[in-house]
Amino acid sequence: MIVDVPLVPVGGSPAVQDTGGTLLVILEAVKVRALPDHLPQSIELPIERLVDFDAVLRVSDLAIPEDATLLTDPDEIVAKVAPPRVEAVEVAPEAEELAAGEGEAAAEGEVPAEGEPTEAEG
Repeated sequence: MIVDVPLVPVGGSPAVQDTGGTLLVILEAVKVRALPDHLPQSIELPIERLVDFDAVLRVSDLAIPEDATLLTDPDEIVAKVAPPRVEAVEVAPEAEELAAGEGEAAAEGEVPAEGEPTEAEG
């Protein structure tokens, strides 16, 4: 029989726990061929090997039972850890008011177009 066997994450990833990364499971199952009574219910995904953001787990890193044959490409990436997202820094309201005030000051110093009355004339 050929079936998709689910992958079950086990352990804890230092890249997730220590540096705030996010575990990305790219494959949730692998194709396995085995006799019906030898089919595994699941295969462990040892995420403790993901120690930094460069580390990846490939299908070849999985422990497949000896009486089963793996059919999924062994070089395919199963899981990795993405670095934490950097949030954009918000501009303080005071800084926005200052920038707006500078724009108004520049507008006040503008020379009126020919034929327009100046504030002193109006």
